[in-house]
Amino acid sequence: MTPKKRKELQGMFVDVLMNSAGNISHACKKIGISRNTYYEWRKDDKEFDALCEEQQEAIIDLVETKLMSNIQEGKTAEIIFFLKTKAKHRGYVEKQEFDIKKDAPDLSGLSTEQIMELLKKEDNE
Repeated sequence: MTPKKRKELQGMFVDVLMNSAGNISHACKKIGISRNTYYEWRKDDKEFDALCEEQQEAIIDLVETKLMSNIQEGKTAEIIFFLKTKAKHRGYVEKQEFDIKKDAPDLSGLSTEQIMELLKKEDNE
């Protein structure tokens, strides 16, 4: 492919990417390239890489705007999602509880070989 044709296809790809809601496979099919070609272009051409990254960020901006609109409408799922992702520092996180046995041996000072020996002994019992 000539450099001129490549630049032409890259320009088309960037436009199609936005209209494809960031779906790389769909955009590749629309302009007739493989995903592998897309990733090679991104790796080899910093300008194209920056344009693709800019499009992906624009899509995220669009979705965040929609999210905020839904939050303003009082949609509970969107409110919870926002708080869990943007307000973790205020305690809006899902916590997992682990029950750790207090009588479990402290293995922190053992070598890998020693731990493997203990596991073998446990398997044999």
